[in-house]
Amino acid sequence: MKYLSYLIFLLLFISCQENGLKTKTDLSQFSWLIGEWMDSTSDGKMVEIWNQIDDSSFVGSSIYMAGIDTIFYEEISLRMKNGKIFYIPSIQSQNDGSPVYFALTSSSNKEFTFENKEHDFPKKIVYTNPHRDSLVAFIEGPTANGYKKEFFKMRRVIGGK
Repeated sequence: MKYLSYLIFLLLFISCQENGLKTKTDLSQFSWLIGEWMDSTSDGKMVEIWNQIDDSSFVGSSIYMAGIDTIFYEEISLRMKNGKIFYIPSIQSQNDGSPVYFALTSSSNKEFTFENKEHDFPKKIVYTNPHRDSLVAFIEGPTANGYKKEFFKMRRVIGGK
């Protein structure tokens, strides 16, 4: 009985140490992302589009255009893999077009942080939803020219819950 009590205590202790993440068995906590988001400036226009495929995967794309020229394009997905949630961007001109996995490291109702400490830049990607129709994301990490943090502020143009 003493060993059983110790085992139960150990299992409870370990389960309480799980990063404090509010991970669910599906991606429902990300449902606010679904739709089309945009930011327009005098330099160009950024559009990010998200769709839910099933309970364990979302797909998206992000494009930045200056006039009719595409400056930047990436395919993105959110996926459950082995009980963990990953943000997975893929950019044709980087990493030989291979996807890079960023693991969810913190989560709240309206903010999600993904990290990959092995990646060159960025090492951290954060998405926030400060208001129903706004998305603020940033990427950050060290570069050859010092620490860099880039912000992306978008508003919902299509879709949403």
